[in-house]
Formats: sequence, structure tokens, C-alpha cells
Amino acid sequence: MVVRPGKTRRRVSHPIWVGYGALCLAVLPGCRSVSGEKFDNCRRMNDTLRIENARLRDQTVALNTQNQDLSERAVNDGRRLRSQEKAIAQLERSVHAYQEERDELEVALKELRAAVSETKASDARLSGRDDAAESR
Repeated sequence: MVVRPGKTRRRVSHPIWVGYGALCLAVLPGCRSVSGEKFDNCRRMNDTLRIENARLRDQTVALNTQNQDLSERAVNDGRRLRSQEKAIAQLERSVHAYQEERDELEVALKELRAAVSETKASDARLSGRDDAAESR
């Protein structure tokens, strides 16, 4: 950089401008330096990746929907299981009450049979005494 006395303006020397120019010329061809085949291959790959991305998004939406449905089914199944457990407990209590009633009825039947047997035996003895008394 050359600065002259009395001038406030800065000047850039020619070698720096030449370096910037060379750099710009090296960068400008960028895409032109890539062959058409490689460019087409990149374009096809880009299209393929976009299609795959869309497919994966659709699959994600489907899986989220399925997950939500399964969660709702799990909640409903839990409710149904609790309801069935309550019904089973009620049926078990009912069966136990029935068995106790049956046992009580069985004891009462045995007592009734015993009473009937005693009554028959007593009647038979009384009949036997009456028959014996009449035959005398």
C-alpha cells in the first residue's frame, strides 16, 4: 500500500487486485467444472431422497396413528378388565353364599330325615303296642 503525503485516500497495490481476480476466476467455473453425468446423477439422487423422505413422513404419520389407536385400546382393555374383575368377585361371593345356603339346607334335611325316622319308629312302636293290646 502506498500512501502519499497530503492525500488521505488509500490505494491498493496491483498485486492484491491480481490475487483477488485470480481467486474469483478459480471459483466462478464451479458448477461448469462438474460433468453433466455427475450433475444428472446428483439430481436423480436428490429426487430419490425427496421421495424417500416423503415416504418416511407418511410412514411416521401412519405409525403415530397406529400408536394412538393401540393406546386407546389399551385404556379400554384396562377398563374392561377392571369391570370383569368386579363381576368375577361378585360371582365368587354369590357362589360362596349359595354353597353356605346349600350346606345349611343339607343339615336341615338331615335333621328332618332324622325327625321323620324317629316319628316313624315312634308310630311303629305305638302301633305295635296298640296291636298287642287289641290282640289280648
